Amino acid sequence: MIHNIASFFSKEISMPLFDGGPGISYKLEHLAKEHQINAEDAHDAIADCNLMISLCEIIKDKLPDVFQSFINTSTKQGIKELLYSDSFLALGEIHRRHTFQYPVVFCGSDPSRPNEIVLFDLSYDPEDILDLDYSEINKLIQAKGRDGPLKKYKINKTIPVCPSQLVKNKEIFDISFQELQERADRVTNDKDFQSKISQAMEDRMMSFPEPEFIEASIYSGGFPSQRDKDLMQEFHLTENKDHLIKISRNFEDDRFKIFAERIICAQYAPDVPEDINVRYNELLQERTTTDGKWGSITKSIIEIDEMLEKDLSDEDCKILKATKNKLSSMVVGD
Repeated sequence: MIHNIASFFSKEISMPLFDGGPGISYKLEHLAKEHQINAEDAHDAIADCNLMISLCEIIKDKLPDVFQSFINTSTKQGIKELLYSDSFLALGEIHRRHTFQYPVVFCGSDPSRPNEIVLFDLSYDPEDILDLDYSEINKLIQAKGRDGPLKKYKINKTIPVCPSQLVKNKEIFDISFQELQERADRVTNDKDFQSKISQAMEDRMMSFPEPEFIEASIYSGGFPSQRDKDLMQEFHLTENKDHLIKISRNFEDDRFKIFAERIICAQYAPDVPEDINVRYNELLQERTTTDGKWGSITKSIIEIDEMLEKDLSDEDCKILKATKNKLSSMVVGD
């Protein structure tokens, strides 16, 4: 909802700037401050719920029809009814802190995976696309990225789209609403084109990107061989460090070898072979000094310092200071 509001209704619901602009922020705590909502306890689960309720009340008061539209499309049935409506739709997205606006119309779905649909970007003249043969349409469907006339979405996830009639700025697309509606009608009435879209969607070879971190590969890299299964069982039964190291070096799958090394180092480092110790220290360096999915020690210490500035009990301060000391001692090289 916020993506769409930022794209089409920022005059009614102002968006906070990120670091003074020109990019915007749609973090809940920033939106709360922008609209004079008390955000003192931001990131507390209950407090965040209250922030969201307060923000929704403001949106409902200033944009009642837009708010109701998103309530309606919060269900599969609701989004389907909108997709199959007669008018073209206004799709709004926030990407890298900037808004993007697209006039779109539904043009097909995957018969084998009905949640997956395709929207036609009416910024493109349908006359250039509708007569493409199947192979050319299939290339468009297979293409990755945000550019192009065909945009793939899943209706079981929120799609930031609303009826175009709700958009007050009729010049936002650089093409008249009348022309966009005529283009939408041409797409909707071309059943052969929609059939080719649906066939291309069904014919896709589903591929998934390789996980960035090894922890995410535990389910994507296949099952362990019988040999590795036997080594796993032996690994968990022994308490001899040298035998654990020997087992770790004999795993066929590199994933299990790395996980075994980490377990060994957690218990016995630095009294382990140099190559294993080097890999483990490189892991610690990465996980404690970079802001990955795990955060960083520096960031955590800053957050603790901010918390210590608040009016806390002696016990809370004691816990936070002890935590800070522990984190500081974990920094590699200290």
